[in-house]
Amino acid sequence: MPRALPFPHIAADQRGPLLIGAGLTVVLAAQLFSEIPLAAAMALIGSGATLTLATEHRHALLLPLNLCVYVSLAALAVAAQFHARLNAWTIADAMLAATLIALTMRDILFPSRNAK
Repeated sequence: MPRALPFPHIAADQRGPLLIGAGLTVVLAAQLFSEIPLAAAMALIGSGATLTLATEHRHALLLPLNLCVYVSLAALAVAAQFHARLNAWTIADAMLAATLIALTMRDILFPSRNAK
């Protein structure tokens, strides 16, 4: 039985921009409060950009390449956070970023599983 997409009340073409907006909100909040970790925010922006690209262009090479760029950015954010301070928040943020990226990769690589 196929599983339902997350947030069924939000149109599919609006999920990507909402994720981008949520990620940018966290990035802007981190400018005011330096304790906010940014890896999950980078993963949100990357997931949103990849999902937005997937709704407009379903090119076989473009989607994994786009996701690769954002995975690299999120990995740099995790490395910078771990270098600056290693605590439970940064570890939880890194795990959340990895989960968001893994879910996006699953949605891109196996789109038939997401059909209603």
